[in-house]
Amino acid sequence: EFDEALLAGLDRLLCGARDRGMTVVLVLNNMWQWSGGFASYVHWATGEAPPPMRSGASDEEWQAHQAYATRFYSTPAARALYYRYVRMLASRLNSCSGRRYADDPTILAWELANEARPLAAVEAYRAWVEEAAAVVRSAAPSHLVALGSEGPTPWPRYVRTDLRADHAAVDYVAVHLWPQNWLWYDPRLVPPESGGDG
Repeated sequence: EFDEALLAGLDRLLCGARDRGMTVVLVLNNMWQWSGGFASYVHWATGEAPPPMRSGASDEEWQAHQAYATRFYSTPAARALYYRYVRMLASRLNSCSGRRYADDPTILAWELANEARPLAAVEAYRAWVEEAAAVVRSAAPSHLVALGSEGPTPWPRYVRTDLRADHAAVDYVAVHLWPQNWLWYDPRLVPPESGGDG
């Protein structure tokens, strides 16, 4: 079931953002292992343990994790658990504001997942984006819906994102840039006299 203490913390976060005149984007899932994300839903739905991911993981471990995580898109029971969570969150009555999340103007948008990638599951991925966007729109019709994709990456043949096609069912596009991770920038090569650390 859902952890009420964590949800109460999210309630307080939303009230704190409101009190400061801020809006938030609620991120509903994650491609990566550090928050559970897709891999947890696959595990809960199938009972199969995810591949191990350790600090300093090898390329093979990253590939294994991503292959396991992308099973989320084609595992109906995993998606059903995710949609149950989305609907619960949208209908939740905030314990400090008294507002339903679906009606809270502090929430600007609902992001389907952080850095979701299709990899080899392009068809299932796009079907999930369309399905998930429809679930969020139904549960929280007054809010925006975002995908949360990285957008274009240095590995288009591997990651297989398509900015236009991937975002057809959502309201806006956001992209993530990782200059160091993507080897576009090396802070060790910045001359000391430039005055910057990157």
